[in-house]
Amino acid sequence: MSLSSVKLIHDVDVLLNVMVQVQFITTEAPHLIRKAEDDVAAVEQTAERLRAEDDQLVGDVCNHLADVQPLVTMLATLTDQIRELEKYSQYLHCLSQIEDLRYLHFIDMLF
Repeated sequence: MSLSSVKLIHDVDVLLNVMVQVQFITTEAPHLIRKAEDDVAAVEQTAERLRAEDDQLVGDVCNHLADVQPLVTMLATLTDQIRELEKYSQYLHCLSQIEDLRYLHFIDMLF
């Protein structure tokens, strides 16, 4: 086998390899590109759906906060009133204990 025959075989081998690659690219590449485009479209649809859901949730939260604000104000007022009543209750409890002590002292004086 001569050097030119070896080179020719090598060149033919390289050419066949290139032809296989070209065949793969022409048959598979369009399919892969189409799949990538479909994947991008699906991701864009999902992102748009999530944006719409986010907008809806933000609106719902804002509406809920607006609805409960009067209730929060009322609860704060009632909490303050309860604190005041607890102070009065404690005061009355102390007075009651003082009266009990006075009554006991009075009873002791009788006997």
